[in-house]
Amino acid sequence: MFKKTFSIMLAGAILLANLSIYSSTTTATECKDVEFIFARGSGEKLGDENYIAWKSSLETKLKSSSLSYNFYELGTRSYDGAKYPAAAIGIENLNTVLTSASAIFSAANVGPFNDSVNQGTTELIGRINSVSSSCSNTKFVLGGYSQGAMSASRSIRKLNPKKIIYLANFGDPNLYLPEGYGIMPPACRGENLSKYRIYAPNCKAHSGLLGANKPYVPDGYTDRIGLWCTKKDIFCSNYLDFTNPIKDHTSYADYGIYNSATETIIQKVFIHYPTKKIVSSASHKKRDIVFLIDTTGSMFSSIDRYRTEALRLASETLKDGGRIALFEYRDLDDPFNPRRLLNFGATYQEFKATIENLTCDGGGDEAESALSAALFAMNNLSWTPGATKSLVLLTDNTYHNPDRDGTALSQVTKRSLEIDPVNFYIVTTDDYKASYTELANLTGGQVFSLRDNLSLSTDAILNRPEINLPLEEYIGQPNETFTFSITNPSEDYIYDWDLDFDGKFEILNAGPTVSKTYHTPGYIQVRATDKASLSSTTSAKITIAKSLPNTPEITSLNISGKIINFTTKNTKATLISADGVILGLTEKNSFTLADSNLVTTLSLTPISNTGEFGETKHLALIKDTPIPLPNTDSSTILAPKSGSH
Repeated sequence: MFKKTFSIMLAGAILLANLSIYSSTTTATECKDVEFIFARGSGEKLGDENYIAWKSSLETKLKSSSLSYNFYELGTRSYDGAKYPAAAIGIENLNTVLTSASAIFSAANVGPFNDSVNQGTTELIGRINSVSSSCSNTKFVLGGYSQGAMSASRSIRKLNPKKIIYLANFGDPNLYLPEGYGIMPPACRGENLSKYRIYAPNCKAHSGLLGANKPYVPDGYTDRIGLWCTKKDIFCSNYLDFTNPIKDHTSYADYGIYNSATETIIQKVFIHYPTKKIVSSASHKKRDIVFLIDTTGSMFSSIDRYRTEALRLASETLKDGGRIALFEYRDLDDPFNPRRLLNFGATYQEFKATIENLTCDGGGDEAESALSAALFAMNNLSWTPGATKSLVLLTDNTYHNPDRDGTALSQVTKRSLEIDPVNFYIVTTDDYKASYTELANLTGGQVFSLRDNLSLSTDAILNRPEINLPLEEYIGQPNETFTFSITNPSEDYIYDWDLDFDGKFEILNAGPTVSKTYHTPGYIQVRATDKASLSSTTSAKITIAKSLPNTPEITSLNISGKIINFTTKNTKATLISADGVILGLTEKNSFTLADSNLVTTLSLTPISNTGEFGETKHLALIKDTPIPLPNTDSSTILAPKSGSH
């Protein structure tokens, strides 16, 4: 929830935070059909990356519609004496906060955080009331990232639901998903998933780090709220990645989450304005495409043809909001190891200059090391969560199976499924087209001949259905039944399922929801085929736990003045927060809280070796004295500091 503008110091350090207020004179000048309001995260400036990603994705989709609309960013103007500052209290140093010494914390900036959330709430309500007073027919779409999601969620409880088309929350520290509660929760078997759970691939996501907003959908807001929470977001997924604690929380724009959210938001908007629908516009889907090109000597005579097709596909991918990468390979016996030439994020100019400078050499035998190269490429890229993923293999020869380093077809296809999946599209000569059929089938892709009309390959890759399952991993015990349901299914698609882990779709035209009982682990996949016979697949891991996991827990608290001692079980570290401010992590079992007169509630969350959260214990600070609250889960919103506004 916090941008990287803050430092946490342990072992005698003081927590610092700066309150920054920005102003703007941007206003709506005439009545619009819809006003899109966005609340940024802690420490973000007006016009920062999350607002830009939100705004640009909506503009791209709406530009071909007749809808009139306006954008407003919270913090632009003052309403009822409040102007959202998005108080800067980030957590960048969680990367190094584990300490071997007793931690001493200061809670000196607890007040500004709660004040900031409440100012955001007041400004948002004031903005909507002000616009509505002169434009009674204007509707509103709200978006909130992190701290902004907290302000937006609290605001709607004081607004007329008929004015709000939709609220989209990203990385909400007050998230609540009841299906994720428990040692082995129903969500992990695909059961009882909340309707507002649009993207939350961690099945154990339950309550936000700062408590749970109950009810998450207040009266009148059914089907008007959606949440997005990345798999390892410390603030909403009940998980901490010890190697990079804040990456997932600060990567919503990088991961393309706002682009995919736009599809949901637009559907909601045009329910209210059916006559103003989009005529045509870029689909702006999330796509990752890696090009893997054979540069052995035999490619010399035809590489220009391959380059032309690669450049065309790369250009279309980038125009549509996707990402491209480039690798080259030959034969491990040349010797020549596969090489990454361009990572995801490459521009068209970079791609064009690189692929045009490729040279062809080596070879001498027929088969090349395509399997080893494909595995290398998949393992050396940071794939976008939830994106449609493709590997485009350009070659004029067959491949070793197993490869010279032992890489087998089964390894490559398994890795493809693990990544959710990577569909292989092979462009080769007529002579070798048949040899790639199995690889394409096992990875949900297709084979094309260089003699074909290769615009068909572009169509197959860029215009195929985009489908997702709600979870990346389903977890249960032996002989339990799992339910798999496509997120946002389409009546225009045929769904085929591979539920027995053999790579073949044995259940044909089964609809978007199926169930199966498992006693062994593996990977399931589903294929969606549209009316144009274009298809795409998505996959998920099935984990079978023969015994219940050991959950981290705080087993006792011993308080002496400002020194807090506690014991833990199955715990690697304990996360300490106060009234919405993360103070840090400690591996020790005691710490001293300085300036505790500024804190109303202190919270301790145990974290396991694998990064999963246990039950949070809360302490109420009364007259500078910590008092344990009754044992609860972390499902109570921490009350704002007395005197906040």
